[in-house]
Amino acid sequence: MKLSYGWVVVGAGMLMTCIGIGAMLSLAVFLQPIAADTGWSRSGISAAATLDFLCMGAAAFLWGILSDRFGTRIGYSVRIRSESAGILAPDGVGTQN
Repeated sequence: MKLSYGWVVVGAGMLMTCIGIGAMLSLAVFLQPIAADTGWSRSGISAAATLDFLCMGAAAFLWGILSDRFGTRIGYSVRIRSESAGILAPDGVGTQN
C-alpha cells in the first residue's frame, strides 16, 4: 500500500496539535513546581494560563480566515509558528528572587 503525501500532512498536523494542546493543558501537573521555582502565586500563573486560552480562542478565528483565504498550508504554518512562539516565550521571564 502506497502512503499518500496528504496523509503525511494530516499526521503531522495531528501530531503538532497534540503537542500544542498537551503543552497548554499540562499546567495542572506543573503548577506547584512553577510556583516554587518562580516565586509567583498559583493564582497569577493560572491567570496567565487563562489569558493564553482566551488568546488562542481568538487566534483560531484568524487561523481560519488565513486557511480560507490562502490555503491550509499557510494557515497551519502561521498557527504552528505562533503556538511555538507562545510556548517558548515564557523562557525569558525572570523570577522574583
